[in-house]
Amino acid sequence: MMMKNEHLKSKRVKRGRPKTSDRGKLLSTREEDILIELKAGKTYSQIAETHFISMDTVKTHAKNIYKKLEVNNRTQAVNKFFDHNQGK
Repeated sequence: MMMKNEHLKSKRVKRGRPKTSDRGKLLSTREEDILIELKAGKTYSQIAETHFISMDTVKTHAKNIYKKLEVNNRTQAVNKFFDHNQGK
């Protein structure tokens, strides 16, 4: 006999560590998506619209990207990330 709400277990979103596109990568999949948009020259507002998130969320992702890559701006982040991952 199924317990109440047991059928919902498989649909629950697990919280905790962010998903990464490949185990061991520094940036989460979402952060990589944001960085690709930054590389394309899109504004935070455009990125927010595209990904259906707030501009504050985009800013937080950008801040986390800069911190993880140990850089201070989008140009440095794009150069460091894409130059480093070019052969992969």
